[in-house]
Amino acid sequence: MAHHNPTLGHTPSLHEHADDWHSHTRAEGIPQQEHAGIANASVISLWVFATIVAVAITVAALWYYFQSYTAQYRDTFVEREGWTRLSQPAREYKATAREQVDASLDAARTAVINRYKTRGS
Repeated sequence: MAHHNPTLGHTPSLHEHADDWHSHTRAEGIPQQEHAGIANASVISLWVFATIVAVAITVAALWYYFQSYTAQYRDTFVEREGWTRLSQPAREYKATAREQVDASLDAARTAVINRYKTRGS
């Protein structure tokens, strides 16, 4: 038969004196009721709702800022430079064609003016 020790497996009781925080005197008056001892479900629900709304507003504001910043960045650097590179040949052709048309218009204008000058004199 095994030897049985009744003290094994049990926490020994401590008979220490409680510190001064636990000691109250009569001069302190009647003990106060526990602060927030009873949870109010409606107040907790209101705080949870307010927290969710605040987080949602913060996320929406950050999302809006990010979208506007990236759109501005895209317009300024990415798309403008891309379209500038892609449209360079077309812009050069347009400038050359405009010069030719301007030269043709100047020549035509001069010819018409000279023709009217000769008729009028």
